[in-house]
Amino acid sequence: MAAIAVVGAAGFVGGNLVKALVSDGHRVKGIDLVPPDGATRLAPVMDKKRDLEFEYVWKSALDLAEDDIDDVDVVIYLAAQADVPLGISSPTFTFQQNVMSVVHYMDLLTRPGIEPPRTIYMSSESVYGVVPKEFQPIREDAPLNPTNAYAVSKMCAEAVVRAYAAQFNLNATVLRSTTLYGPNSRTKQVVPIFIRQALQGKDITVEGDGSQSRDFNYVGNMIRGIYLALERDLPGTFNIGSGREVSIKELAEKVIETVRGLGVETESKVVFGPWRPGEQGVQLSVSIDKARDLLGYTPLLTLEEGLHETVRWWAKHI
Repeated sequence: MAAIAVVGAAGFVGGNLVKALVSDGHRVKGIDLVPPDGATRLAPVMDKKRDLEFEYVWKSALDLAEDDIDDVDVVIYLAAQADVPLGISSPTFTFQQNVMSVVHYMDLLTRPGIEPPRTIYMSSESVYGVVPKEFQPIREDAPLNPTNAYAVSKMCAEAVVRAYAAQFNLNATVLRSTTLYGPNSRTKQVVPIFIRQALQGKDITVEGDGSQSRDFNYVGNMIRGIYLALERDLPGTFNIGSGREVSIKELAEKVIETVRGLGVETESKVVFGPWRPGEQGVQLSVSIDKARDLLGYTPLLTLEEGLHETVRWWAKHI
């Protein structure tokens, strides 16, 4: 079993990943700026950490030190300011959190006396930006054309990881995640927003005409992708998604359908509002062929199955 540090352990992906790693017997160090008593997604392991191979380190990624990584085999770097609207209103903060923290971490790996661990860095499909339909589904070698501050910050962070890996012969893998959803996700993400509106009988507000599209991937599929990256130990960049393009309008309709399918009476309908800056014309169909061929990755749950699990969770916790 490996010794693994998860930077951003208290987040949506981090919480799910840490629980899986600990359950499988890995020695895990979770690092996050969330106070220990506020790391609710880690409650199952925090409550039992004396009996498990788990340590929680309360600090920012900007303050990572040599002793945080000198006893681990792999660092899975998930930490990020991940809210696109906050990236629009606070780009400086976003770049500090998403780029300078990665510069600090990668520089840490080059210091004398450090035996650098493997790095798995989680990036985002948003780095592709607006891609003409004739060049979709988007492969990893496609030109990057980010359209907002968050996406630019992830593109820059990726470049930092790759540059340091090439210059200092470091072992690094970049996983470009598509839009994630699932139980206990961040409340300001589109899927939980739509689910809460449908469960409460409110209309679901879609920005623009709903034609903008994404690859929505269940969080368990992403965890599988990370596990495969751990096992295969292949450097490079891989798209991890569902392999299916879904418009925001279709997503809203499927949420309402799923809520009703669970026996919840709702009068929700889809309504439309103004476009969010940078969203108009964005259509993303992402190829997962490389991950399938080299990592052996295939999604475990479809969109319908994932929404079913997610709606059930929100119905209990709303």
